[in-house]
Amino acid sequence: MLIKNERGSALILTIVIMLVLLILGGALVMYGFVEVRRAHGDEQELQAYYLARSAADAVAQQIIDHPDVYADLKNKGPSQDLILENIEGKVSVEVAGEGNDLIISSLANVGDKVQKISLTLKSESLPFEADKAIFAASAGSRSEPAIEFKGTVKVYGTLGTNSYEEGSISMAWSAQIFPSTPGADDGHLLVGSKADEAAGVIAGSRNPVTEHVPKGEIRKMESNVEIPPVQFPDFPQPLPRPEAPIMGAATINITEDTPEILYYENISFGGGVRLTINLNDRTQIMVVDDLNIRGEIVLNRGPNKEGKLLLYLHSAALTNEAKVNMGGDLEALTIYYDGVKPFGAPSLNHKGDNYRLTGNLLVKEASVVVGSSCIFNGNIFSAGSDVKVSGAGGVKGMIYAPDAHINIQNSGFTGAVVASRLSASGNVEIRFDKSDINTDLFPEGAIGPEGEGGSKFTKFRWSIGK
Repeated sequence: MLIKNERGSALILTIVIMLVLLILGGALVMYGFVEVRRAHGDEQELQAYYLARSAADAVAQQIIDHPDVYADLKNKGPSQDLILENIEGKVSVEVAGEGNDLIISSLANVGDKVQKISLTLKSESLPFEADKAIFAASAGSRSEPAIEFKGTVKVYGTLGTNSYEEGSISMAWSAQIFPSTPGADDGHLLVGSKADEAAGVIAGSRNPVTEHVPKGEIRKMESNVEIPPVQFPDFPQPLPRPEAPIMGAATINITEDTPEILYYENISFGGGVRLTINLNDRTQIMVVDDLNIRGEIVLNRGPNKEGKLLLYLHSAALTNEAKVNMGGDLEALTIYYDGVKPFGAPSLNHKGDNYRLTGNLLVKEASVVVGSSCIFNGNIFSAGSDVKVSGAGGVKGMIYAPDAHINIQNSGFTGAVVASRLSASGNVEIRFDKSDINTDLFPEGAIGPEGEGGSKFTKFRWSIGK
């Protein structure tokens, strides 16, 4: 009887143990399933992190290598979906400005996992500052002076040059340099650091030559100034099918449905005709093969005054008091010109077309002429070899042409001039005014070291979830 009871107890114990093992096994299986799902979720989260980081890093490197694309990327919105290696995921990247810096925000989705990463790019300013009325970058010589003044030439502000050879600055009797405003700490003449004697660089008609600088000093710079070249961007490609030519009065409304690039083979109309472009706070790229107008182009920026027109021209003729954005905001218009003929005249020796323009102008190789009774409110950036301001033509802003000979004849100028060589003759007044030179309004990438744009960026800080 005792043996039977023990056998029954053993059976019960065996059943209990089996139940416990089944429960433990089930728990282990469930735990395994949970761990697999958790590991899969962790894997997707890690994939989303690297996808977001890689996308932000790729955009950052593009901006660092080609800073001129910043104008296209800033506040443009999410990019197209991307696939990284074998990870099936989606990522959107946004670029926004924060002062002079950039914030790149990348949002990646892999499965049901989302990761957001931000990268801050710090802006490094170029070794150039518009703090002089005139700067001539060339060394110059007696036969080809870096600066040559003939006639009554008055400069209000400091004149600087890298020239150091004797006689490499030539000044007529009536040529003088004064402070930009009464009491201002400028109105000096600064010569290259290699000069044996500062005053010896000047071939002046006055004796002593210091009379050409009655309120300032003639002295050597501590070191020569390195002037970054003008960087001219590639024209937009590929071009869409051309729009119908504009041959008379017209209105272009820029909306969310407008193509990114508007392409015209020809825009041509006569005097008294107006082309109105309503930008509606958008940035619009327009490529025109041949712009030939005598009338007016008006830009309406939009209620928030954020609209901008990036106008790419292969050929341009602005005649008979043609007006382009006249009276508008400087930052509303940037013109890129890669034509063969001079911008503003049929030839360099022509008196110049009589046009009025407000905006930025970048020229690839052609000469630039501001002549006749032209009014140019804005900045001229030329990678070419000649710029001429003559007649009653006037510029209010900056002429930045570090590889060019700038020739000013019987004209007035307010702002600053950067040239390789500068000649002025007749009645000329060049007045430095810092308020007319806002470097924040310079086209992005217009000035920079060879192969780089106007702003250099470096990776500064990564942030997760911001």
